[in-house]
Amino acid sequence: MQWAYNLRVFAIFMVVVIHVTAGYVTFADTNPSFYGSTLWWSANILDSFSRWSVPVFVMLSGYFLINGTDSTISFYKKRMTRILIPVLAWTMIYITWTIFKSYIKGDITLGVITSIKQLLAGKPYYHMWFLYMIPFLYIITPFLRKIIAKSSDNEVTILIVICSALPLINLIYNNVVGMENNKPQFFMITFLNYIGYFVIGGVFRAKKTEKLCMCTIFTLISLIITAILAYKFGRVYFYDYLSLNVFISSVLIFAICSSINGGESLLSKKLASLTLGVYLIHPIFIELYSYLLRHLLKINAFSIVYMLFMIVVVFASSLAASLIISKLKYLNRII
Repeated sequence: MQWAYNLRVFAIFMVVVIHVTAGYVTFADTNPSFYGSTLWWSANILDSFSRWSVPVFVMLSGYFLINGTDSTISFYKKRMTRILIPVLAWTMIYITWTIFKSYIKGDITLGVITSIKQLLAGKPYYHMWFLYMIPFLYIITPFLRKIIAKSSDNEVTILIVICSALPLINLIYNNVVGMENNKPQFFMITFLNYIGYFVIGGVFRAKKTEKLCMCTIFTLISLIITAILAYKFGRVYFYDYLSLNVFISSVLIFAICSSINGGESLLSKKLASLTLGVYLIHPIFIELYSYLLRHLLKINAFSIVYMLFMIVVVFASSLAASLIISKLKYLNRII
């Protein structure tokens, strides 16, 4: 189980990396001369090497939940209480945060309209989509348990192939054929795209991977390919969590980390318990530090040192804030 704690901490750090580097990668969209620069490549490599983190969180959820033995009612009561309180609390926090920023800029109406649109899209803030997606995987978990328990290994493999292949094919279709007509989907069906990851985690059996070296090599190759192809053909497909390259690296990293268990660590277990809090709060720290350093202190943000500093300080601050919140009675339920 120690490997799962370690992987959760590693994954949440990589989520912070994605959201800090994203600003540099997307800056080239409106500033073409920045595209391909040393700083852009640095951000692109870090972002590409971190894309496995979100799928791994889905697989970890499947690993813990599909293998559970509690009754359906007990499962729903425990999991929904655990997730709905943070979802509701942070939805209100980020709606308030969005409106507050608009108020500072002198257009509070825009903030209200933006908040309503984002809420209806199932993402009150850009990272909250995950919290609006995962409860629907929880809803189908008791049924997935029964299907997997009564299916042969070959049948489960077929289920995984179908559930994984369809979203991969759909993404390719949208990017290659139907991009012009690609419209946002109803957020309540987003979970369908992640059933494959969820089931893979659920049927996975942690054991030492015999070909660890080979898996590591293939993982590095897939990560490097992501960075190169994102540069060559654009990041829209190759950064996507449902792209083939991200799928391969995610599954391989999940397998590799499970084979490196190590001794029990109370520190790792404690840090793992704070990952939800880090996920929820880190965008606020990204924006606060960006405003403080770039706008108030006039520090040049376009440097590799600044980018790396932001990653470390945002992660550390989010971890510290989550720890403090976890110690507060009643408030600790929001993380």
